[in-house]
Amino acid sequence: MNAGFDYVTTAQNHALDKGVVGMNRTCRVLEQKGLDYSGTYTGQQEKASRRIKVIDTHGIKLAILTYTFLMNRCKFDKLLSGDLSYITSPLVSKGDPYYERVLNSVREDFEDAQSYNPDLIIVLPHWGKQFADYPSPNQLNWEKTFKELGADIILGDHTHSVQPVYIDDSLDKPVYTLYCPGNYANIYREHNGDCSALAEVYIDRNTKKIIGGSIIPMWTAAQMSGNYRPLPIYKILTDKKIKSELTTYDLQRVSEAQKHITKIMLGEDINIDFPQERYYFDEKGFMRAKARQINITDEMK
Repeated sequence: MNAGFDYVTTAQNHALDKGVVGMNRTCRVLEQKGLDYSGTYTGQQEKASRRIKVIDTHGIKLAILTYTFLMNRCKFDKLLSGDLSYITSPLVSKGDPYYERVLNSVREDFEDAQSYNPDLIIVLPHWGKQFADYPSPNQLNWEKTFKELGADIILGDHTHSVQPVYIDDSLDKPVYTLYCPGNYANIYREHNGDCSALAEVYIDRNTKKIIGGSIIPMWTAAQMSGNYRPLPIYKILTDKKIKSELTTYDLQRVSEAQKHITKIMLGEDINIDFPQERYYFDEKGFMRAKARQINITDEMK
């Protein structure tokens, strides 16, 4: 919370790594700390009351839906029926025997969310193939489905890798999709897992429509102690204290990370020669910074 987080999703494949007892403890700890969440639930009653999360922030009413494509140590038939059906809201691939059933459940979620008359509907899906730079057919299918059902913002995660972010204006409203922002405090360097980004969505407070977005490229420093430290690349390049703590090898890797993040997420291979804290985009794609005009004086001539 001190880092600025107000809400988290717990719908992910590791939710049952320590069994139902561990999952319930996670929910209790989040509540004790005052950190709002949804995605996993301790019973049917709680799932019924929390699966549509409604938040009012800065005069904008948001309805949040959460899903996961996988749950370790638990087969999906148990998550869809029986004693464990309250735990989370699962997604399955097209062609799966449960696909139509899951699709109808998702459709009901959107109908319930719309009954709250939100300004925007946000979907937080845990999806995608691990270490993949681009979305899988399953991600693309569910993204299309979410859009058709009324999603305004889709913020995915899971792949441990950065994936594209863009705004689609082909519908009757702009829709913001981030397939995955990468790791935040973890590292799989051989898979570019030390690359990540903080993503921002810009909303017009009057029209309540999405008008743009940005990413803040991040590189995760891995100390020998095992602690990971996600750092904004712009800060690495401009903060003297941080620069003094890194090696020349680190800086070489930061340069590689910058180019990888911007290429995959924005479709633009941007090096660190002219660093920016944020890289902006709208429905037309990456927005280059306007170059300042150079006034040539007589002395310069």
